[in-house]
Amino acid sequence: MKVFIADGSKFGLRRILALLNDIKHFELVGYSADVFGAVVSIRATKPEVVILDLEMRGDTGIRVLKTIKEELPSITFIIVTNFSSDQYRNRCKELGAEFFFDKSAEFQKIPETIKHLAEGLPLNSLSKN
Repeated sequence: MKVFIADGSKFGLRRILALLNDIKHFELVGYSADVFGAVVSIRATKPEVVILDLEMRGDTGIRVLKTIKEELPSITFIIVTNFSSDQYRNRCKELGAEFFFDKSAEFQKIPETIKHLAEGLPLNSLSKN
């Protein structure tokens, strides 16, 4: 499974990579800390999954989600953010995000979600937004 990570901080990227380290059938095809770089790279690599933080340089992750979902709707988006209010959760859902996790309380759900997606396992046990 090809995965792209868009996170505005190097620390966030390292945390996500550490969580995904032991997952089989996982290939990191790229990462970006800014909105423009994320959009360009996602278009080029066409990953199956994008792990997206809402806080990024140049704009917000919502711009990445909106732009890419319009062009490549089959990409699964996992939003990970410290901005987990209902306003952001609902907006991401409206734009097509399949998962929305609060970084402070649900960060550990990322590897389980990726594993389920990579292995084609049912997602009914995971909290979808």
